[in-house]
Amino acid sequence: MKLKDSFDLLEHFGNLIDDETREILKKYLKGERELKDAKGKIERVYENSETKTLLLDSKIKVVLLGEAAKIEVFEGLDVSVRGFLSEGKIEVKNVKDLEITANFTPISQLVSGKRSNLRGRVSGLGDVDFAREIYLSDKTGRIKVLLMEKKVYDVVDIGDCVEIFNCLIKVNKKGELEAHVDKKSKVRFCE
Repeated sequence: MKLKDSFDLLEHFGNLIDDETREILKKYLKGERELKDAKGKIERVYENSETKTLLLDSKIKVVLLGEAAKIEVFEGLDVSVRGFLSEGKIEVKNVKDLEITANFTPISQLVSGKRSNLRGRVSGLGDVDFAREIYLSDKTGRIKVLLMEKKVYDVVDIGDCVEIFNCLIKVNKKGELEAHVDKKSKVRFCE
């Protein structure tokens, strides 16, 4: 049976549904979808040739389609979106409905066990034989950064401005905080 309007809904369901549910069903039958706003930190990005699916704060799924799928996004960025709710996911097609920001944590406010974004200047290089350690400083402090890949160490120099997204903060054997850059992290040079 195909329902056409609110009269049919009332006749079909009677008092089994409330007014709010009846309104949602009316919109659905007309082909309208619910507009939804969401914001959070990107924890995962799944990509295919035409879309990107973002997992925000371990609970919100956002699917970027069309021109929105062409925007560079990665773990650690904060996102605000407006899109249509479809099968439990928010679909975003227009770049105007997508706001991306990077919030950097001051070194003095880092917490062990959390993923953080860092921005600072390279203030030291670690052991050349190991070639995976740099020291990053900002106005609030200094931290040792352990790099998963040697290629960053090979191109970085003291004084360079570096942004590190989604690094994992840990306590080393000496009881000091250090930042671990792993496969979920991204390193960018800044001005």
